[in-house]
Amino acid sequence: MRKSGRGRAAVLATARVLGRVAPVMLGVVVAVFFLLRLVPGDPAAMILGERATPQALAALRAQLGLDLPLWQQFTDFLWGLITRFDTGDSLVTGVSTRELILAKAPVSLGIVVFAVVLAVIIAVPLAVTAALRQDGWVDHLVRILPAVGMGMPLFWIGLLLIIVFGVQLRWFPVGGVGTGPGSRS
Repeated sequence: MRKSGRGRAAVLATARVLGRVAPVMLGVVVAVFFLLRLVPGDPAAMILGERATPQALAALRAQLGLDLPLWQQFTDFLWGLITRFDTGDSLVTGVSTRELILAKAPVSLGIVVFAVVLAVIIAVPLAVTAALRQDGWVDHLVRILPAVGMGMPLFWIGLLLIIVFGVQLRWFPVGGVGTGPGSRS
């Protein structure tokens, strides 16, 4: 009897989380879709160039579905996203954006895992030391550093990290991912 109660609670908790995530995801999809449509310029003209004929522009707009009403473009996009996980094709390269995202996902996940491991390696010993020596200099440092970091803009922190670890110490490549952890190639 207890196991079924726990299972039901887990299902309800999962349903609550999905109930919160679904509207947020839908809001993001709606916002991104319509904000991209507000960007000035004609995608067909960008692809074909400024010397494109009106007939070629009309044909490409029809091929891309840009000649359809905005509501129909959105419903077609949403239906493809829900049924086939199709995020469309890049207007610049013509490649599926899903393929572009999946190609970069391992690098992004590697950065996330590295950041989490590094944060734990640094934070746990500092927190333990601060807890053992309350009101000591380590305790004060552990309290002040996060406040200073939160007060700095993220782009500034990122720039400082690039300068220190990429340029000065040469531990990481400044641009690109290289061939392995910490590689310079």
